[in-house]
Parts: sequence; structure tokens; C-alpha cells
Amino acid sequence: MHDSRTITEGRDVERDAINHSDEFLKQLSLEEENYNIQLKYEEVKRKLEEIELQNTELENQLVTQEDTLQKTELQFKQKLTEYDALARQLEAALEDGRKQLAEELGKINSKERSFQLKILDLENELRQKKKEKKELSKRLDSVSRLFFHIKKLDVCTEITFHLA
Repeated sequence: MHDSRTITEGRDVERDAINHSDEFLKQLSLEEENYNIQLKYEEVKRKLEEIELQNTELENQLVTQEDTLQKTELQFKQKLTEYDALARQLEAALEDGRKQLAEELGKINSKERSFQLKILDLENELRQKKKEKKELSKRLDSVSRLFFHIKKLDVCTEITFHLA
């Protein structure tokens, strides 16, 4: 019986050893799984930190872009205000130019009418002078003929006077 007890005890020890081995393997497996989980946790934690860093960088970029956008919008509004002021100035200058053009055209038209009247007066005066010239020319011809006849008569009178 002692042998059978020894065998039974040996089996119990063996069973205990197997159980202990199973427990050890389970423990080792759990530790390995825990280590793998810890590695994954560290990797996820590192990725989360990277994402948070990227997020912070993106937030900073967004703030910078918003600032730039606000500055650009302000500059745009200023340029728009300047443009409106220039447009008003140009419109006023254009209106002033139109008025000056109308005044100058009025002066030109007035001068043109005045010149046309003067031309008509000069043409009338020219016609009158030509008429007077023609009359004077006729008188001159008449006087010249008369003078010729008088000279002819004077010559005839002298001849008659010398003959008598």
C-alpha cells in the first residue's frame, strides 16, 4: 500500500506540477498578453500625443489663418472705401469736365456765330467795294475818255488858234 500511496502521491505531485505548470503557463501567457497590451497602450498613447500635437499645430494654423483672414478682410474694406472715394472723385471730375466742355462748346458756338456774322459782313463789304470799284472804274474810263476828248479838243483848239 505504500507503493500505491507513493504512486498516488507521485500522481498528485505530478498533477500538482502539471497544474502548477498550467498555472505558470497561464501566468506567463497573461504576463505576455499584459506586456503586449502595455505595448499597444504605449503605441496608442504615443499616436494620441502625436495627434494632439498635430491638433495643436492645426489650431495654431487656424488661428493664424483667421488672423490673416481678418487682416485681409480689413485691408479689403479699406481698399473698398478708397475705391469708393476715388470713384466719387472721378465722378465729380467727370461731371466738372462735362460742364467745362459744355461751357467751351457754348463759347466756341458763340465765336463761330460771331465769325460767321463777321464773314457775312466782310462779304457784303467786299461786294460793296467791288461795286464801288466797278463804278469808279467806269467813272475813270469816262473821265479818261473825257480827258482824251478834252485834250483832243485842246489840240484842235490850239491848231485852230494857230491857224487863225
